[in-house]
Amino acid sequence: MPTSWSPTRNALAAPSATDVAVGFSQALSNSSATRSALAVFSSQAGGYKQGATAVNGNALTLRPMVPFKPGELVSTTVTTAVQSSNQQSLTRPYVFQFTTATAPGSGIFRSNPDVPLSNPFSLAVGDIDADGDLDLLSVNSVSTGPENTVSVRLNVGNGTFTSGQEIPGIGAGRILLGDLDSDGDLDLVTSGGVRLNNGGTFGNLEPAGLGGTAVGDVDGDGDLDLVTEGLTSSGSIPSTVVRVRLNNGRAGFSEGPAVPVSLNASTVVLGDVNNDGTLDLLASGRNGLIDVRLNTGQGSFASTGQRLSIATMPGGLLLGDVDGDSDLDVVAANTGSTVTVVFNDGQGTFGGSRFVNLGSFAVFEALGDVDGDGDLDLLAGGFPNSVSLRRNDGLGNFSGDQALVVAGSPRAIAVGDLDGNGTLDFATANLSSGTIGSASIRLNPATEPVSASYRINAGGETVSTSQGTFTADHYYAPAPGNTAMTSAAIAETTDDALYQSERYGTNGVMSYALPVVNGTYTVKLHFAELYWTGAGQRVFDVSAENAPVLTAYDIYKKVGAFTATTETIPVTVSDGLLNLDFTALNAGGLDNPEVTAIEILPNSIGNIPTTYRLNAGGETLSTSTGFFYADQAFSPAPGNTAMTSAAIAGTTDDALYQSERYGTNGVMSYALPVVNGTYTVKLHFAELYWTGAGQRVFDVSAENAPVLTAYDIYKKVGAFTATTETIPVTVSDGLLNLDFTALNAGGLDNPEITAIEVVPARTAASVARAQATLRQEAKVAPPVFEAYPNPSTDWTTLHFQALETGKAQVLVYNLLGQLMATLFDEVAEAGHDYERTLNGTSLPAGVYTCRLLLGGKAHTQRLVLVK
Repeated sequence: MPTSWSPTRNALAAPSATDVAVGFSQALSNSSATRSALAVFSSQAGGYKQGATAVNGNALTLRPMVPFKPGELVSTTVTTAVQSSNQQSLTRPYVFQFTTATAPGSGIFRSNPDVPLSNPFSLAVGDIDADGDLDLLSVNSVSTGPENTVSVRLNVGNGTFTSGQEIPGIGAGRILLGDLDSDGDLDLVTSGGVRLNNGGTFGNLEPAGLGGTAVGDVDGDGDLDLVTEGLTSSGSIPSTVVRVRLNNGRAGFSEGPAVPVSLNASTVVLGDVNNDGTLDLLASGRNGLIDVRLNTGQGSFASTGQRLSIATMPGGLLLGDVDGDSDLDVVAANTGSTVTVVFNDGQGTFGGSRFVNLGSFAVFEALGDVDGDGDLDLLAGGFPNSVSLRRNDGLGNFSGDQALVVAGSPRAIAVGDLDGNGTLDFATANLSSGTIGSASIRLNPATEPVSASYRINAGGETVSTSQGTFTADHYYAPAPGNTAMTSAAIAETTDDALYQSERYGTNGVMSYALPVVNGTYTVKLHFAELYWTGAGQRVFDVSAENAPVLTAYDIYKKVGAFTATTETIPVTVSDGLLNLDFTALNAGGLDNPEVTAIEILPNSIGNIPTTYRLNAGGETLSTSTGFFYADQAFSPAPGNTAMTSAAIAGTTDDALYQSERYGTNGVMSYALPVVNGTYTVKLHFAELYWTGAGQRVFDVSAENAPVLTAYDIYKKVGAFTATTETIPVTVSDGLLNLDFTALNAGGLDNPEITAIEVVPARTAASVARAQATLRQEAKVAPPVFEAYPNPSTDWTTLHFQALETGKAQVLVYNLLGQLMATLFDEVAEAGHDYERTLNGTSLPAGVYTCRLLLGGKAHTQRLVLVK
């Protein structure tokens, strides 16, 4: 039977690019049946996940070809096709779910253009056309025409939507997306029926015409089944039942058991509330009652005898782990202006209600990690025109009073990463007047992570040492994994306690994934052999950021038993996660890897930026050329900013030019910390206020040298039109200074700027010399391999500096380890810089590993492609 899950069941912040694995109590047969017994379903992108499956001892693993979307719910089934090494089949299937992590978000949502719709009733978001972004679908309730419709609106990639398919003949009610035929795309489900996705277009209504209001694998056979809303009979003794539609794997549905529920219970949700590996059913209605029905197997549901009395509910019922204890709690929107939270004891029994006050009538609700802190926040609202954001403290306490204005009479909400920046955005379905409506799009700007250093006592609790405090073990996988302790004295250290606890591998492997700011780090791994008594009994490898750093490592062979030793490794991180992977499964490996402590220390040079992309006067923004981050390093502070929603000519990135910073009493400045060297500075402008030439005139200096004189944006390009100026700048004092003034002769009004880019002039020898000097002073390994821009939408430059003459290769791999490109394969000369360009236009969005092989060493960069 299954004994471990990765990600863990009901995990709230699983990495988007994660393997899905299940561990069993016995070794597994490495047969095709076993390898195909793990079915993983994405709810927003791709549906049934394709990928490489593998059997390792008693673990079955799927490595998806394409990462999951931020903040989406993923459902996994282990079917009875799994066989042990002695050919015994799994006695029953197991289903588990997890939610993927989101990037840190400000939660200060900004408006994107509304999407015109006709009388929208409900919404869903998902990647319908397989282009990497989330599209928008709406059920439109038509009162004057012959039938309801579904409108498909296609995302252009930044949260702006264009018209797509209009689908007739749809029952009003909730709209769902799920891969019903397991072909790798999202199909459409409403209460009126099912339509299958065929290359981004939905086909005819399926003959069964059964429809549904919730989707999930209720019988554990590896496909998605449907359950209907509660149907109430009209006989002399009315009764309400939920019908179960069982899928044959090809979107053919048969009638399953009927589930009796309270009279007029209509809203239905699925989730494993008692943690037994099956999806249970909860149903609620306007009578304020919630029925709990536990799955007894094969999609049959039995009453627990528990009926929750909440309040009258017009349609808001959710399941989610709001208190972080790995079970699913109930969240219900009440008529009026409250949401009720009822906590689960882990066995499917609910109690301990808590009310969340809103600022508006509660018609809808959604759970999602809006601020990226690893818990589920609450978005809820309705009449007259607002959505309330209530932030979770991780224990199910929701606080705050933030109200977000949307168009009139919102009826429903859908959440997802609509602009591709990793944070959770939302859309609401609004009925503005009559039969005219819209979807309001609200985008959540990303925030920069805090610079991170770590001192971790692997396998143990927080401990005070002569080097400082080492915190309790965290960020490891698998969880809870294996730990051990000893009271024996440890040689070669005065900090015995630091080496008396260890984390060791499960089935030969373990890993750490530590959130950090991108940059260069010194990783110090602490070891002591606490179990074996001779060389060759524990042998393992360690990789950092997918690059081997320790090979055939044998602690006893190096220092003996109960003796402290350390290994120090330079690491460069470009994807926000420092990954350490330990394995004894490679050639020559024995037993399990272990580690007693880990230190991650930022290098001084790693915290000095060499690149800036600032959205002046605004928040972090995703553009066609990559991310521009929230405004910083300006003076005076807070100074003056302005915004507009007007279209901007001369660019496809209107939003970048719709916010500006402008001067106070004629002046303003930026002071940007950088590594000394030569830079290319690109200043972005648009005139958002004045309507003629000669109304705004100003000068700009860089490093105290004039670079723009009597600059007049309107005179150059007119109003609401983008323009840029590119300037070479050399910095020798660690600060790049930009000064704007309208106080010089001829100046008028205030200077302004809409965006600033600062990138190293890589071909200048002075940059290489300056950086080499700094690295020598810092006594750290040089970052000889880098990719920019990163993240990238299409073209990326890979740069490296050869430290010695010899054969060099630059190789690019996808997450499956497949070689996607060879960019350099020749002799590199010592002291020379080399650049090669990767054309990412034909590559799918995702995370790639770029590897430099030079001088017998491997250097790795993670590259993120966003589409």
